[in-house]
Amino acid sequence: MDPLTQASLGGAIGAAFFHKHLGRRAVLFGALAGMSPDLDVLAGLWSDEWDTLAAHRGSSHSLVVLPIVAPVVGFLGSKALGGGRDLKIWIHLAFWALWTHPILDAFTTYGTQLLAPFSSKRFVFDAVAIIDPLFTVPLLVTLLLAYTRWGTTDRLRRWGGVALLWGVSYLALGLVLTLHAQSVARQELETTGFVAVDVRAGTPFFFPLIRRISAYDEESTFRVGFRSAVAPRPIRWTELRSDQGPEIRRAREHRGAKVFAWFAADFVQTTRNGEHVMFHDRRYGLISKPSFTPFHARATFDADGQVVDVRQWPGTDRRSLSIKEELRQGWDLLWGRPSTGQ
Repeated sequence: MDPLTQASLGGAIGAAFFHKHLGRRAVLFGALAGMSPDLDVLAGLWSDEWDTLAAHRGSSHSLVVLPIVAPVVGFLGSKALGGGRDLKIWIHLAFWALWTHPILDAFTTYGTQLLAPFSSKRFVFDAVAIIDPLFTVPLLVTLLLAYTRWGTTDRLRRWGGVALLWGVSYLALGLVLTLHAQSVARQELETTGFVAVDVRAGTPFFFPLIRRISAYDEESTFRVGFRSAVAPRPIRWTELRSDQGPEIRRAREHRGAKVFAWFAADFVQTTRNGEHVMFHDRRYGLISKPSFTPFHARATFDADGQVVDVRQWPGTDRRSLSIKEELRQGWDLLWGRPSTGQ
């Protein structure tokens, strides 16, 4: 999830379990440690875009590696913020702030390599959006209250515990909604004769009670639809077909295309765009524009039709997207009202 959420989670852990021993230093250190795994984005300063994509949420997010790193981080925290005689407590806090970071990330659609470097498998639970104020705000409020010492230690510990309980319950509810939406989607697809290789149900921005469902078959034909947990209706599917051809097959063999397919969990639609072949990550999209995705790659060819390069590509002009329209159609969908876009 976003750095603010990860900092809030680490800070809430510090407030709930370590404030008695370390005071507000536990909140500050928990927040900093909670954000630190995302420093892997700095790998882009020394590697190309595909190595950077493969490295993000890799070993720095591994449940195997982080326990080894925790003593070092705890030692640095004790030296920087004082209290070296409580080194075990600093290490303990570092462990939980670090370890919960990838676990939380795994509940998003993006996916996390929890067993890196021994496995590149991306664990994904699709229970929460990458940015979700309903999840973040209680944790953030706890962080701010504890750091400003607003209240007694016991009261701050209780607030921290309540905020963490809210977070766990929120993720559990999100996971239940996702699994149910996937089950319903598979049943509806089967009735239409669509044989899905895989089905995913992610959470759109702003609407945690709606699931965006993506499915694809062996021909890389995609179906995308939405389902409300408040007012469920039969899913109205949008079909997105992949183009085929020898140039597309050649493009798929390029290293960049393979990394992109790994990143997108094979939810990749291929299309021809003039002289280029485009790859689209179909795990993502908007309620108002199901065909939109923020993640694309573009293959370039030489005069002989050989692949020159595959690069990440910005794709759709985001200026054409309307937050107002997204909120309107999402609200209509949530309550089961007819909408021009659904």
